[in-house]
Amino acid sequence: MTQLRQLSENLCDKAKTITEGASLVLNQAPLTDAQREDMEAVRKASQEFHRTLLALPPLDQTRDPELLSHTRHQLRNYLNIVVGMTRIMIRELPDNLLLQMATVRTMHQNGQELMTEVDQLR
Repeated sequence: MTQLRQLSENLCDKAKTITEGASLVLNQAPLTDAQREDMEAVRKASQEFHRTLLALPPLDQTRDPELLSHTRHQLRNYLNIVVGMTRIMIRELPDNLLLQMATVRTMHQNGQELMTEVDQLR
């Protein structure tokens, strides 16, 4: 398996993890309306990130630098939502929601790692 194919699969796996984490927090945590909106934005951004990846031709076959540049920009936009909103949620979630806090921290870390990996798409 090529390095780009592994990267693409890793990006998809982490995006799914973020989407699943957002759904878990939405279903299990007592959130304020604003927190619920933020987490819903994270879930939607993660889904769009994943859809965008799936719509791409295989990365190891993509030779068009303009397409990769546009795709990197689009993916980073989704990830900025994920990273920014999860950072806010980490500050705002009550300390007694340990499972949800751990989930949000994992989502935040995955978002940051995805940002680094997206930057490697060349």
